[in-house]
Formats: sequence, C-alpha cells, structure tokens
Amino acid sequence: MHEMSFWITPILLVSGVGLLVLSTSARYGQIHESLHKLIETKHKKSEILHSHLQSRAELLVRALFSLYISIGLFALASLIGGIVSFWAWTEIAKFIVALLTCFGILCIVFAAFQLIKEAHIFLETVEEHGRHLRENA
Repeated sequence: MHEMSFWITPILLVSGVGLLVLSTSARYGQIHESLHKLIETKHKKSEILHSHLQSRAELLVRALFSLYISIGLFALASLIGGIVSFWAWTEIAKFIVALLTCFGILCIVFAAFQLIKEAHIFLETVEEHGRHLRENA
C-alpha cells in the first residue's frame, strides 16, 4: 500500500458498516410494527410477546448505537490520517489511525453480539408463536 494512503482503509470499512445499519434499522422497524399489531389484537400471550419485543428492541438500539460509533471512529481515523499524512508526523498518524480503526472494529464486534442475542430472542418468539398455535389448534 502506498505510504500516504494508510488512512483510506478505515473509510472503506464505512460502507460495510452502513449495510449493517440498514439491515438492523429494518429489523427495528419490523419490531415497531409487531408491537403495534400486538397492541391492536390484544393477544392472549401479549405479555410474553411484549417482553420479547422489548428485549429485541433494546438489543437492536444498542447495536445501532455501536455501529454509529464505529462509523464515526472510522471517519475520524481517516480524517486525522488524511490531514496528518501531509505533514512529517506520518508515524504518529499511522498509530492514531490504527488505534481508532481498532476501536471501530471493537464496536462492530459489540454490535454483532447484540445482533446475535436479538436473533436468539427472535427465535424464542417464533417458538412461542408455534406453541400458541398448537395449543389453539
């Protein structure tokens, strides 16, 4: 890689994180719709389903927050690296860019754990729906 382009790597990661933000936002929107349907139908198991929806929503919000921080860190790393790379401080800039990029990646890992937990709760919700359907059949 060219000596002056070390700061480009973090900004390239933003597009991948952006896709995670889009899909996570869509999942959050689906939870919002499900909550409105639950309120309208007065489902027998609404307390359990509401609890699952609440837990999923909290996990998704934490994941989104973490992904937004990640995007900010990547952008900041690229900005600092881009500005400083034109000066004589390229070694310091490389360190700062690497550090911010690592923190950004840690945020992505945290978000991934939140999304895994949310997917597990979603599975529990689907199983609960299945039990309810079998009981009413």
